[in-house]
Amino acid sequence: MTVKEWLDRSRTMEKELKQLEELKEEAYSLACGGSDSTNRDERVQTSKKNSTDDKFAA
Repeated sequence: MTVKEWLDRSRTMEKELKQLEELKEEAYSLACGGSDSTNRDERVQTSKKNSTDDKFAA
C-alpha cells in the first residue's frame, strides 16, 4: 500500500469510529433514561402546591 492509501484508510476509520462513539452515547442515554439536553422545546409543569399530599392526608 502507498502512503496515500494508508492515509485514506486511516481517515475512513476515524470517521467510522466517530460515528460508533456517537451511537454508543445515544444508546447509553436511551438505556439509562437520560434526557436530551439539546431539546429546548420540552417544558415541565410546575406548581407551588403539592396536591398529591392532600389526596392521601386523612
